[in-house]
Amino acid sequence: MLAFANAEFVALCQAQLALVTQGLGASLGVIYLTQPITEEGEPQLVPIVSYPESGIDWAQLLATALHFEQNAPADKPQLLGSPSVEQVRQTAAIPQHHPSLAETSLPPNQNPTLQPTVAQQQVVLPLLHQDRVLGLLVVGREDRPWDRWEQTQLKQIARTLTLGCVLDQRYQWLSREQQQQQQIKAQQYDRLDNLLHQLRNSLTALQTFGKLLLRRLLPGDANQDVASSLLRETDRLRQLSQQIEGVLSTERQATLLEPSLPPGLGAPLALPSAETPPDFTTGLLAGTVLPLQPCAISTVLTPLLASQGAIAQAKHRFLYQHIPADLPLVQANAQALHEVLNNLVENALKYTPAGGAVLVTATVQPPDWLEIWISDTGPGIPSEDLPHIFERHYRGVQSASTIPGTGLGLAIARDLVTQMQGEIQLLSPAPAEVWQALQPIAIRPTTPGTTFIVRLPLAPRGTEG
Repeated sequence: MLAFANAEFVALCQAQLALVTQGLGASLGVIYLTQPITEEGEPQLVPIVSYPESGIDWAQLLATALHFEQNAPADKPQLLGSPSVEQVRQTAAIPQHHPSLAETSLPPNQNPTLQPTVAQQQVVLPLLHQDRVLGLLVVGREDRPWDRWEQTQLKQIARTLTLGCVLDQRYQWLSREQQQQQQIKAQQYDRLDNLLHQLRNSLTALQTFGKLLLRRLLPGDANQDVASSLLRETDRLRQLSQQIEGVLSTERQATLLEPSLPPGLGAPLALPSAETPPDFTTGLLAGTVLPLQPCAISTVLTPLLASQGAIAQAKHRFLYQHIPADLPLVQANAQALHEVLNNLVENALKYTPAGGAVLVTATVQPPDWLEIWISDTGPGIPSEDLPHIFERHYRGVQSASTIPGTGLGLAIARDLVTQMQGEIQLLSPAPAEVWQALQPIAIRPTTPGTTFIVRLPLAPRGTEG
């Protein structure tokens, strides 16, 4: 089936051609459609349904029929209103690998394949809509000419095919419009999910800092009311973010499950040109491609580990780091890199049980990479979850646990690392040798653990200063 014709329209063409051949006694028939214009050349008339299905050169049949329609005797009934050869040439060209109109315009007695007695019984009806040729209906028979009643029936069949073609094109237009709108909406929802995830991360940190501050204040300190108000408002913001998330989830489901609308008669006939929908997934906050520049890992990790260290202390976890002071610069985006590493460290602390440890290390991998390893002593990731762990909203076995989460952190981290032309890798169980960096601190994990490796390109030489 042709890519520009739906199965329903092809079935309509087959039914109408059956009326011509079985009801009106045509010995041959073919329905041509005007193929949409492409960058490669002019539109073409392409046979979509034919009878018989094989044994006839339909391109030459079309050229023959048009030749005799143009050169018909003056007294031949003009029942068809067929387009002239030049009109069809201007609207749709015969494929180049078939005989051209010029090649088949010889007088009948000079071309043995074109017999006037047959051609005069051929009928060409254009499928016209608003002065545009959508296709052609060509039928023929050898035993008798077409009477007036049969001519009327052929015209009606041509009108039916024209209407079917118009509705088919409008349906395709509406379907493509709806698909494009759904794609844009899905990208917008993903973008909002990303922003909500970042907001929740900051609220979690604020809540933890507020609790730590409240614990350190002496009884009777006037700042206790301020710290308590800070915790109360932070909790309120978390509740609001959860409500927003619920609304977005409901709207997303309603949008993506919308049924296709039936084609309306007022829809434009011409299919719109394919346009690239706006990209709402790139960039961290602004929907544009991330700007990359030389960046020092320490400037990102130092404040991040200070914040996460306080959170780890409050949750009775240990957060260790082994970051050499002489690391070269990486080509990255500082804000995006902070979001990536914050997600990974936060996840490691969240899934590591009390008394466990998280380790962040960095090392250069020749010739042009810097690797950041985030390892934990948590339960590890089941093998069946590993292929899907970076998918949006996928939580796997953790969805049945009491640990809160949305399944967005790792997906966001992978997208941002990819935009920074880097790579992210998952190892579970975690390699035992990662803990050797903490010697003489002895850590011998009794659980599988997990290690995430963020690999970033080094900044070009000469940009250190």
